[in-house]
Amino acid sequence: MMIENNPKELAAMKEFHKGNRPEGLRLQEEFAAEFREEYKDKDHCPCKKACRYHGNCKECVAIHRAHQEHVPNCLRPMLNKKIKLLSELTEHSLADEIEPPKEVLRKEFQEKAPRLSCAPDPELLCQKAAQNNGGKLEGKRAEMPFHTGRHSPGTFL
Repeated sequence: MMIENNPKELAAMKEFHKGNRPEGLRLQEEFAAEFREEYKDKDHCPCKKACRYHGNCKECVAIHRAHQEHVPNCLRPMLNKKIKLLSELTEHSLADEIEPPKEVLRKEFQEKAPRLSCAPDPELLCQKAAQNNGGKLEGKRAEMPFHTGRHSPGTFL
């Protein structure tokens, strides 16, 4: 079952906008009944954050309403879509002023962090030096502990 942009719920909203409240409510209840049946035994929450309230919408929304700092993750795509339309008025210049916070994701959504250094990989430098030197390393480079991936400034070949 698709939750976001669900055709039945979209049809319900059209009926509400036309002033046909009874039909809107009927379609909305059909959607809710299908949702209850589909998700009675499985996860419906699209949030990827590591959170003890995952899947518990009632408490999650109450917490966000209480602290008033931001909205639950499941509502962000919908809000961002609408904010993007407003952002077009300033040619999205606001994007240059925003840095998203670092969030802790649930394990199944965590990725191994990419290597962020601009410096050459010391392991590769060591291998190239060994190849160019007939398989032997000499000097400071030969003594460096490459298994940690750390190096001292100024010790490159």
